[in-house]
Amino acid sequence: ANVHLSTLPNFTLPGDVAASKRYFSPDLIEPPIEVAADGTIAVPNDYGLGVSIRDDRVERATRRRTTLSAGQRHSVRGGSSAPAQAV
Repeated sequence: ANVHLSTLPNFTLPGDVAASKRYFSPDLIEPPIEVAADGTIAVPNDYGLGVSIRDDRVERATRRRTTLSAGQRHSVRGGSSAPAQAV
């Protein structure tokens, strides 16, 4: 989505715009987002973001699954605590 945002006329300081293989190997999307020799990136023009997620690769890259429930506080270390209190 950052590649798409980077094309907006007033979007002058895009962040995290890189080849998609920078983050995962093998790449988790098809077609991959690639940086050309001149430093440009072609914006996919298919439906949605223009890429498909490789579910098989996402599954292999998944280390842990967590289910989040409304009203529960969750820790990055895992586990949950008592329901969140309204303030």
